[in-house]
Amino acid sequence: MITCIQWYNFDNKPMDLVKKFQELDIDDELVKPLYIVSIGNLEGKIKKAMEDDSESSSHESNLDYRKQSSEQIQKIMKDQTIMQNSLKMSHNL
Repeated sequence: MITCIQWYNFDNKPMDLVKKFQELDIDDELVKPLYIVSIGNLEGKIKKAMEDDSESSSHESNLDYRKQSSEQIQKIMKDQTIMQNSLKMSHNL
């Protein structure tokens, strides 16, 4: 016997989960996209390249640039967290 299965999910439009969570007063942080940048291993690779090729100064400037970028990313993340928390507090009032 052959069974035919109908897939209704192909006809359904994707749900905006962030909006749905907000409508239900559920923490929407659970479904918001994360913008994660992993640069931890990059510092080790630059330091290894510095050891292998100690005559080149470009590795030092790359390491400085990586450190500055990391500091800027951390500042942006901190500012964004502060802004989100203040928006949540004003929304709850």
